[in-house]
Amino acid sequence: KGETSEKERCLARVRELYEAGVTLEVFAIGEGPNIGAGEMSMGRGEAIFDALDRATRAADTQLQSGVKQREDTVRFTDCVDAERHFKHEGFWDQLDRGVRFAQGMIEHERLGAVHVTGGVEVFDHLLNAVRRRTHPQRPFQNYALTIGISVGGSPVPTMAVSVYHPLLPATLPQAEWLDHRTNAIVPRRAQLVVKRPPSSFDPHRLNEQETTNDAKKAEDSRVIGTPRPNKEGEEETLETVVNPDHLLYSTIVGGRRLFFSAQERQHIFLTATAGAPVGFSILCFKHKEDILQHKHVICKSSFLRPNPYDGGEASLRLFVQLTRTLVRQNKVAVAQYVARRGAAPRLVALAPSSPAVPVPTCSLPANGLGLYVVPLPYSEDIRDVPSLPCFNPATIPSQEDVDLAAGIVSCLSVSYDINAVPNPSLKLRYQALKEMALRQATESRVMMPEKSGNKPGTMADMSLPDSEGMAQYAPIFHDFNAKLLGPSYDADRLCPQPKRSEFAGEKSLRTGSGGHREGDDGVDNAAIHLVETAFEQNALSTLTVMQLKAYLSALGESTAGARRKDEVIEVVTHVLLRQRGERA
Repeated sequence: KGETSEKERCLARVRELYEAGVTLEVFAIGEGPNIGAGEMSMGRGEAIFDALDRATRAADTQLQSGVKQREDTVRFTDCVDAERHFKHEGFWDQLDRGVRFAQGMIEHERLGAVHVTGGVEVFDHLLNAVRRRTHPQRPFQNYALTIGISVGGSPVPTMAVSVYHPLLPATLPQAEWLDHRTNAIVPRRAQLVVKRPPSSFDPHRLNEQETTNDAKKAEDSRVIGTPRPNKEGEEETLETVVNPDHLLYSTIVGGRRLFFSAQERQHIFLTATAGAPVGFSILCFKHKEDILQHKHVICKSSFLRPNPYDGGEASLRLFVQLTRTLVRQNKVAVAQYVARRGAAPRLVALAPSSPAVPVPTCSLPANGLGLYVVPLPYSEDIRDVPSLPCFNPATIPSQEDVDLAAGIVSCLSVSYDINAVPNPSLKLRYQALKEMALRQATESRVMMPEKSGNKPGTMADMSLPDSEGMAQYAPIFHDFNAKLLGPSYDADRLCPQPKRSEFAGEKSLRTGSGGHREGDDGVDNAAIHLVETAFEQNALSTLTVMQLKAYLSALGESTAGARRKDEVIEVVTHVLLRQRGERA
């Protein structure tokens, strides 16, 4: 597909890859098996492409004469359905088998050809499938949106849509740790351990399990230890390592708990989605205020856009008309959403995007013509709000109380753009790196926000509340506390603040003796005296890493990248010897 110059560049690239020792897989695309195969010659004068030319010419011979060719020379794909659409599953399965087979080929058999019939349309579907396969972590998924459900094969209005996900689940990093003895990365492995009291075990069954030689039972359930009495004389619980593949799911039906395996759970999903097409199927249309209620737990929503690439102009025209009709009638569409085959169906509300949105633009996940996909709960998912004993008729607020609370809310309602708040931790880190690079001898402390006129070396933290701006609303807060809360209200007693440890405090970069904070002299002197006394008694190993680092912090010394305790002790010893040498 393409011009002659593109074909020449492609052939040149193929020669380079072949000379580099890469196994090549060439796809012949045409309307039929006899079209295009003769044009796949890649230089008959070159010996390395003779096998490829024979493979492409063998495609005609096989279908014309019915002679069975060798599988390692040419393979044919039957990846086109009756509607001339590309079938992804069969294509990827055959390609995977071909790649595995090509890994065992000898040198002169590193060329293969696959003939895909169907024309340019199927070739476009092939390119789309390759693009999706190479980019699995994509923010969109292509589906079909139907109005109604087909009964007896009757046609229903169908539109090609693309679901845009504003948030994708981040890939969790591998849980690894560094072995201090070998300096090697050791991966963490999680084990499922079940702890049950010994009374729940049958002694006869335990003895039978200990004496059995069945390897499968030993792998499924391995007893770590037998019940042993503890200090109080009570037997400890028995720990058993469970294989994740043998975990069971459970649910309560009619007062009884039913257990089922992962295979049975998948069979339940397949049974529930039998006949349900993958995508969106609109069931009915309802008024917006009857569907989108505040009491529902709204999960993260997606955005449904038209997909003219797969649907064409007719599908785009129908989608635009549907969205405009929903906006004009103030309605939403209730649809069934099946993400993939075998997935549990969900009820979703398709809310149209209005051109005149009253909320700020920065609060919208996506802009443009489309439908917001809002997951709806089932009736079993909605729970009643429990009644608390502290709420009684005496606690019903009066209109005066509501007015006071409205004044508090108006004071706290400030203009705040969530897309314009810089990260204070990154700013502090960049500032420290800048001072280190420029070798500035300025003092770095925890920065307090200032509206204007920030001094050099300070930083405005926009994530903290504006204390100076809120000071003007002090009378309103005082009236609210005096009239509603009363004199018995004690915030420290009802909401106690967490206690800080002995050496915990605000982190700061110390550049010398001038980097100490007020009120830290007593703590610093205690740490210095403790470490010096332990050094004289040759007992530095009895101190904790926290105490050793507190000593270095009190003197304005760094740990020099030391992490282990023996390394920190070595740094502290070097500092102590240097301090005593300076005194002498």
